[in-house]
Amino acid sequence: MVNIKKVLLHHDNAKPHTARTMLQKISEFNWELLPHPAYSPDIAPDVQNELSSFFFASKPESSYSNGIKKLPVRWREIVDSGGKYIID
Repeated sequence: MVNIKKVLLHHDNAKPHTARTMLQKISEFNWELLPHPAYSPDIAPDVQNELSSFFFASKPESSYSNGIKKLPVRWREIVDSGGKYIID
């Protein structure tokens, strides 16, 4: 997984994640959906390790505080759009 240069998206099958608009955006971004396995307690530590070691460690600390500061504005946009997570 270290040499992968594209986004591999792993999410549960909750309704917002499987909605047509969400799936269209995932396709538009050319992200690859990983199949959601049956409950597997041994996969969680692997995913956590990969995220911690590569994704989160590569981000500057300011990106987290900036993201949190943007949340109220983003939430307002979602409420104003009728609950759409992705606003074109």
